[in-house]
Amino acid sequence: MGISRGGARLLLDEARVRPFHGRLLQLGRQTLWLKPHDLDELAALHGVTLRSDIPPENIRPAGLGPPYLDDGTFFSRLGFDSVESVDFSDFEGADHTYDLNLPVPSELRDRFDVIYDGGTIEHIFDIRAVLKNIFEMLVVGGRVIHATPSSNHVDHGFYMFSPTFFLDYYLTNGFTVYDILLAEYDREHNTVPWSIHEYEPGCLDGHFAFGGFDRGKLLLIHAVAEKRADSTWHKIPQQRTYTNLWKEGAAASKEAVIARPARPRMHEPPRSLLDRLLRRPAPMVVPNKIAEY
Repeated sequence: MGISRGGARLLLDEARVRPFHGRLLQLGRQTLWLKPHDLDELAALHGVTLRSDIPPENIRPAGLGPPYLDDGTFFSRLGFDSVESVDFSDFEGADHTYDLNLPVPSELRDRFDVIYDGGTIEHIFDIRAVLKNIFEMLVVGGRVIHATPSSNHVDHGFYMFSPTFFLDYYLTNGFTVYDILLAEYDREHNTVPWSIHEYEPGCLDGHFAFGGFDRGKLLLIHAVAEKRADSTWHKIPQQRTYTNLWKEGAAASKEAVIARPARPRMHEPPRSLLDRLLRRPAPMVVPNKIAEY
């Protein structure tokens, strides 16, 4: 689990729009691939004011690499008052040691303003259990941020996720979904820029859903959702792509599902319901690229 330049810039985007505060919980401790001056540079680029009362520290002992920021320093400078972590093992010095496959301890419930999953839930076999635990540990108004592997992470964890998983699960359970983004990145993840694309249900139909991500890149999903007073964790979603097809009406295609500022979008040309159901080839349209990080 780690945060390189691309991942840090996605978090700075979030901090600019919805500033961070309060308590953060990391699902597993994060290794940073940023030096102190890197964070200062990126924060200025994104228009984010960092906390100045946090002294820079490093995570790597002498001889093992550059003086990268540690996770506590990084998240504290983003605005959090406390930074905690939970892991199955204490080998990385997690603050709380327990198995996220099991019910969350009572002392961790309703405690955190943000939960950051920087590549952990794919290693947890009981997905329903960890989603329930995230729900129970968040306060009302708290956000969960996933940075989760998708395509080309074979055998990295138990699962590789699709963006529809996060969108449909959180909407079905009454969360406010702020962002579902796709990040294409290189194995040299900290030196080669990431390509950031905006996800909408159905935008990957045709070329990309079946073999389109074959350019030697890895794919990551960045998802942000906020728990509301009426949110739940247990409702089972259906894929919105197909429920929209079943509705077969203009209202479905106009449904606003992600609460984010409007950006120009590239959609594939309209096709008939029959064409889509039969998966007839559509012209190749790249999902809307919004940034290069």
